[in-house]
Amino acid sequence: MLVITDSAAIVLRALLDAEDAPNRAVRISEHLGPALDSGNAHTIRVEVVAEAPDEDEVLNAPGGLHVCVEPHTARLLDDKVLDGSSDEPGRPSLVLIAASSRSTRGKTCKQASACDVGGSGGPVPELISIPLPHLTAAILEVNAQLDAGKRCEIAEVKARVVDGSLFEWLRTSGIETLQFTSNERTGLLLLFGSLDEVANERRKFGVERNGYALVLAWLVEALQQRLASEGLYPV
Repeated sequence: MLVITDSAAIVLRALLDAEDAPNRAVRISEHLGPALDSGNAHTIRVEVVAEAPDEDEVLNAPGGLHVCVEPHTARLLDDKVLDGSSDEPGRPSLVLIAASSRSTRGKTCKQASACDVGGSGGPVPELISIPLPHLTAAILEVNAQLDAGKRCEIAEVKARVVDGSLFEWLRTSGIETLQFTSNERTGLLLLFGSLDEVANERRKFGVERNGYALVLAWLVEALQQRLASEGLYPV
């Protein structure tokens, strides 16, 4: 069975949210198209559809997301892992990895092939478009929560990154002045998810007990990457 990672689920949810329409579904299917040589190539397409065929297999992705897979494609991807990445500035991506070659946590995966990501709702949002004042204000807000003695479980923060509800939950927790747009929130969730994949929060960020401290560390990392995109912070 195709395995969908947390990072891939964040990318898929971003595709779905970009459609801004209820009752849509994420669907994975195989398409035959022109290759770089004279022949044809099979590509795996990920898209948002109004309705998936009844015969599609339905996979339960992290965060409660349901993903429909065309039956032949499901058999083709039976030994694969669908992973997401936001390593490159700009657009995040989806890659397929052979399950047997999947690396250990924090190391680069080899033998990966890119997926064709489509849909009528436009591109997945970009991280580097977030205004610097929005990130700075968020850092100060979360820091104020820590100063007031607020705490939450790290596991809850991670779960809310995967299911896309982190910023709504922060609002209800007392951080009411977050200025991120919907696209900016998605870009941050993708970054937070990728950081969780590659970093031990205690070793990298010095965080062990408080989820708010982890959010603060992630926001500082986002600010550093945002500054680096303009050449204002050493990479």
